[in-house]
Amino acid sequence: DISLEDLAAVAGLSRFHFCRLFRQELGVSVSTYQTQLRLLQAKMLILQGTALSEIAMTTGFYDQSHFGKHFKRYVGTTPAKYVRSATSAMASRR
Repeated sequence: DISLEDLAAVAGLSRFHFCRLFRQELGVSVSTYQTQLRLLQAKMLILQGTALSEIAMTTGFYDQSHFGKHFKRYVGTTPAKYVRSATSAMASRR
């Protein structure tokens, strides 16, 4: 978990200037980008069979509910449904 102040300091910019430049370059805010990275990591952990409660804590979400809310918002389905679809897709490949 890296703070916005730390990122801006590494870049040698004020927090506000860093945020403005970040959005210009990537098209999303710093917090949205961090959430997307956390969810990408969560998807990989789901495919490895890690428990959802453990994934929530490992990827930096406050709790499983907080994780589920963000997962559904960005991925379009709940983590449990994602697990089921990923599991069935893997089984059909065998």
